[in-house]
Amino acid sequence: MDDKIRPGVSDEGEALAEAHGVTGIPKQILLGIELRTLRQRQGLSQRRLVRLLGMTAHSNLVDYENGRRLPPRDIVRACEKVLGASPGHLERLHDGALVEHACRQREDLIKQAHLQQGNPRPPTGR
Repeated sequence: MDDKIRPGVSDEGEALAEAHGVTGIPKQILLGIELRTLRQRQGLSQRRLVRLLGMTAHSNLVDYENGRRLPPRDIVRACEKVLGASPGHLERLHDGALVEHACRQREDLIKQAHLQQGNPRPPTGR
C-alpha cells in the first residue's frame, strides 16, 4: 500500500480541525502540523530529519513544526521527498501561508496609511 500523502486526501491538520469545529487556522500552522505528522509517521526524530535535510540547527525545524516560522521553499521540497509526501502537497500549504502573510501585510499597511492621514478609525470595506 502506498503511504504517500495524496493531495486533497490528507490535509490532516485542516480535516482534524474541522472535525473539532475549529476553522480559520493559519496555513503556516497547518504546514507545521503536517510536517510533524509526516515526520512522526516515518519514525524520525527532529534531529534525524534535520541531518537528512542537511540543515545545521534543529531549532529551525522546531519553529517550523510549531508554526512560528515559515520554512524556505527548498526545505519544503526536501521535506516532501524525505518524508514521502506527494509532490506539491507541502508546497501548496507553503504557498497558502505566503498568501496569508502578504494579505496581513497589506492590511497592516492600509491601516498604517489611514492613521498617518489623521483618521484614527480603521477603514472599512475595500
